Amino acid sequence: MHADAPKLPSRLGRYEVIAKLGKGGMAQVHLAVARGVGGFNKLVVLKRLDSEDPSFRRMFLDEARLAALLHHPNVVDTYEVSETDGSYFIAMEYLEGQPLDKLIRDCRKQERFLEPRLCARIVADALAGLHYTHELRDYSGAPLEVVHRDISPHNLLLTYEGTVKVLDFGVARTTAKTSQTDVGMLKGKLAYMAPEQAASQPLDRRADIFAMGAVFWELLTLQRLRHADSAAGVLNEAIAGQLPDLAKARPGLNRQLEIVLWRALAPSPIRRYSTAQDMRDALLAYLALDSCSTEELAAFMQQRFGQQRERVQRQVAECLRHAEGQDPVISITGEQDAAPLSVPSWSNSSRSLPRLDSGSLRLQPDDATTPLAPESMLPSSQPPPAKDTGSPAISRSSLLGDDDRRDGNHARWLFMTAFVACCAIVVFWWRTPSGQSVPVMAGRPPLTPHVPSVILRLHGSNTIGQELAPRLAEAFLKQRGYAAVERSAPGEQSSVTGRDPHDGKPGEIQILAHGSATAFTDLASGQCDVGMSSRHIKPEEAELLQRKGLGDLESAAGEHVLALDGIAVIVHPNSKLERVDLNALQRVFTGEVADFAAVGGARGAPHLYARDDRSGTFDTFKHLVLQDHPLAPTAQRFADSVELSGAVARDPQGIGFIGIPYIRGARALAVGAPGATALYPSSFTIATEGYELSRRLYLYLPVLGVTPLAQEFVSFALSSEGQAAVKASGFVDLTLRATATGPCLGCPARYAELSRSGRRLSLDFRFRKGSSDLDNRGLRDLDRLVAFLQEERQPRLVLVGFSDARGSTTQNVTLSLERAQRLSAELSDRGVRAVEVEAMGSALPVASNDSESGREKNRRVEVWLR
Repeated sequence: MHADAPKLPSRLGRYEVIAKLGKGGMAQVHLAVARGVGGFNKLVVLKRLDSEDPSFRRMFLDEARLAALLHHPNVVDTYEVSETDGSYFIAMEYLEGQPLDKLIRDCRKQERFLEPRLCARIVADALAGLHYTHELRDYSGAPLEVVHRDISPHNLLLTYEGTVKVLDFGVARTTAKTSQTDVGMLKGKLAYMAPEQAASQPLDRRADIFAMGAVFWELLTLQRLRHADSAAGVLNEAIAGQLPDLAKARPGLNRQLEIVLWRALAPSPIRRYSTAQDMRDALLAYLALDSCSTEELAAFMQQRFGQQRERVQRQVAECLRHAEGQDPVISITGEQDAAPLSVPSWSNSSRSLPRLDSGSLRLQPDDATTPLAPESMLPSSQPPPAKDTGSPAISRSSLLGDDDRRDGNHARWLFMTAFVACCAIVVFWWRTPSGQSVPVMAGRPPLTPHVPSVILRLHGSNTIGQELAPRLAEAFLKQRGYAAVERSAPGEQSSVTGRDPHDGKPGEIQILAHGSATAFTDLASGQCDVGMSSRHIKPEEAELLQRKGLGDLESAAGEHVLALDGIAVIVHPNSKLERVDLNALQRVFTGEVADFAAVGGARGAPHLYARDDRSGTFDTFKHLVLQDHPLAPTAQRFADSVELSGAVARDPQGIGFIGIPYIRGARALAVGAPGATALYPSSFTIATEGYELSRRLYLYLPVLGVTPLAQEFVSFALSSEGQAAVKASGFVDLTLRATATGPCLGCPARYAELSRSGRRLSLDFRFRKGSSDLDNRGLRDLDRLVAFLQEERQPRLVLVGFSDARGSTTQNVTLSLERAQRLSAELSDRGVRAVEVEAMGSALPVASNDSESGREKNRRVEVWLR
């Protein structure tokens, strides 16, 4: 065992620590497992404070508070921030993949450039996560003005599934930080710092855009942007804004990408992209002509690092077996040629941990999680300057990487060439006569020409059907063992096909996304098996389906909440408008507002953009905003969400509404009812349904005569694997999370104390109209809550009831108490005993009490842990 192996309690909170991943300036990082019933194991990464210094503790807790707010497919997910026996730690998702610095070193060793389209795809996806963090707001809707300050290849990870993740917010600056950077103290890595950051001048999000430009440069050229031999030299280069010759570093680069690079790396912040989304849009325009998919990134990672992935998976499996006491000794081999390390048995109190080089969220010695001296800000393994002779253009086949480069050993080169030629999983490319790039898998048996038989039909909402339903269908077929699973191009009509594992016949899941109303007409006519809707079924639709013999689709067996979404009101990124109430929004979209300045926009008529009549998005907007008023006839109508978002993003006078995942290059407004706080759409405000325009996404099944495969599909969609697809599609999944909310100013004393000391779960229970019975989401959330509490260590559960404001103060407190007690009884029936109940009456409304929909939102029970 290494001499410096740390001694650590076997558990941190509810997590059993099984291996060491790394150590930074103020934290240790460990691999741990959360165990559940039925052999359930979930791997997590624990970042544990390893210092008694109060300033380090403040920095660590600042990072924790920020991490708890982050929820985006391209940002590392944080599950929990906690403290056990004086040890503070952050529990994060375990990512299988490689940081970009290792990818770059591997390509440099192979003497192969990465394809420009692959580099553009990686950076575009990273920019999506970065833009999300820049736009982040706290629970009151106040902007946090996050600046990461340490964007580098070390803090960007590419998973084996082809997803890019932004990591490590240890030195991020926000308006909510309690710790301050000392004057003259630099945080970050000099090699990627913007000039203003290196000069310790005031900075904003554009410093991160410069750093992302430096990462893009390094991916394209395999060289550092700055080449000085010392930290002082790099600092001088950074402050001076000196940039090397791109034509020498990467000859023949596409002019469109050159423009992106030079604008991102402009010495003056004014000349850079104003937002990460602007830079991403420029890269997406390039990728529209030379695309690179997530699947190609995944294939690239498998080809480059597949063997290392398998080796690490074996090591993790050994750690898990060892932790369960099945093996007295295990071997950990951090590198392929490393000598095995014997690991002694662990005691119950403390133990030596194996070192695991997983490539997943480990800290490196140069990670800037603390203020560093300038010499420490240079990333390790600085590459040698590239040769001036240039390099030949890289063929498309290099996207998946060739391992046939000569290393001075002719025999080895011949062997590797033969190996690659014979390997059945090598992917190559050819050009069709039209010039279209076609991927081909060598050795893959061709599909038979028979038309696939339709095994499942999903009809309805465009919001669900465009991206989420195909992703769910793909994961569903793979879970059932189907081979050669493929998705068609997204659109109103799409499909997912694969080969049945039993008879090899091709099968197809048909997806028709023509609007939520078609879900119910097609169910009624027998044309679909599962209805997709972005609104609740209407009474007349439920009555029709019952008459058709399908049963009560409003019951728990017929209606299933798949995910949560919000309708975002979007404007041009440079619009002066920041927030809007529902009354003003109604006047704008009914055409009453002739001058945008009347509601806070720029002078001139507002240009209205709306979804078409078949859309569930429009149905919900009509119900929540327009009510009985017609949409202005001047509004431009769109069947496609992406097209609508793009139109608003290009129009300075534009205002529209869209599902949350389709905000794209536009900017979302804070929305609130008159008299209620205006909130921005976020994962938390949508998960709790506190955001005024939040909504549920539904799957509907016939109660009578349901197709078994349809029932199986819906069960899969509601499972943890299905909810992972929901999250990956940009919607808010139903997975429960506990979040520290911080002080609540102006709140009732009991609630303010709970806010300071407790954590709020990402769900509120609501009730059927005119009843104390839980609604269909609440019934399923009960089971989710029980499962969540089983993983918590001795939780103290607090249920806080609220009412609307229609009755007297005494009546409202009584009603809110009854609802909380009803929920407590439901939990008690399921074995949950440690429950406290609070009643707040009509205090702290989340919506206006002037409408029935607002009153329904205010009648709720919040769930807290303390």
